[in-house]
Amino acid sequence: MGDTMVDGTYRATLDTPLGRKTGTLTVACSGDGRVSGTLAALGKRYPLVCGAPRREGPSTVVPLSGKLSMLLQTVPFTCDARFDGNRVTGTARTPYGDVRIEGERVRARQ
Repeated sequence: MGDTMVDGTYRATLDTPLGRKTGTLTVACSGDGRVSGTLAALGKRYPLVCGAPRREGPSTVVPLSGKLSMLLQTVPFTCDARFDGNRVTGTARTPYGDVRIEGERVRARQ
């Protein structure tokens, strides 16, 4: 399922064990249903592994996973990002606890 409804750049807030951090989440869907994404946060850009989007009521949910560099460690995470209109929410699960993510779309994909 290609879902251009999630395409774009989102200004994101991450509630981490190190306090509240801001960044950007960029997501793009291709015509064949593949999703790609990056997270720019904590001073770096992280590529995301994106699963197939699925509909849950009015929302589109995209499974995301990746690795963040925090406190001299690489921390893996998984997250079901829920896209509703211009908002994205989710909880990234890490070995060190959960990180709540919220964001607003600031730019649609060109």
